[in-house]
Amino acid sequence: MSNQNCHLITEVISRQEVTEFLGVVESALSHMTLDQISDVYLCVKRRRALAISFDSEWHAFLGYSRGYNSREDRTQFRSGGHVLSLVRSKLRERHYKIAGGRVFFSTKRVFHVNEDLTEHDLCMWIWLSNTCDPVEDVLHLLEQVRYTVFINLGLTRIAFL
Repeated sequence: MSNQNCHLITEVISRQEVTEFLGVVESALSHMTLDQISDVYLCVKRRRALAISFDSEWHAFLGYSRGYNSREDRTQFRSGGHVLSLVRSKLRERHYKIAGGRVFFSTKRVFHVNEDLTEHDLCMWIWLSNTCDPVEDVLHLLEQVRYTVFINLGLTRIAFL
């Protein structure tokens, strides 16, 4: 974690904003196949954070790799919602030489990792949900989406994913 935290504003993400964000993620996942959902680079155990990618115009998307995602390998978010708009504005404030990259959402902070793999804190935050953890909330959402895909495919036996 970088030592610039003393200069960061702590954002409070309300329950309504958490619900809106989860709806945005669910909408993006609903446009994927089951294989794509299994391959999406979203919950990063090593960083204990969600990974949301941004293109050179700061549009958020879900990708399938740790590195560069070609346009075909991106699932764009249809709407930004408050959380993604907040992160986008924090990214634009930084005036990076190369736009885009991956942003990680952890329980207490949001940080950008640029092309040289350096972490740059964007803000601290308080995530107001039952878990107080965006990773846990999205993991629960992934379980629900996978179950829905199985049901929609008419599968009767649920596999452990």
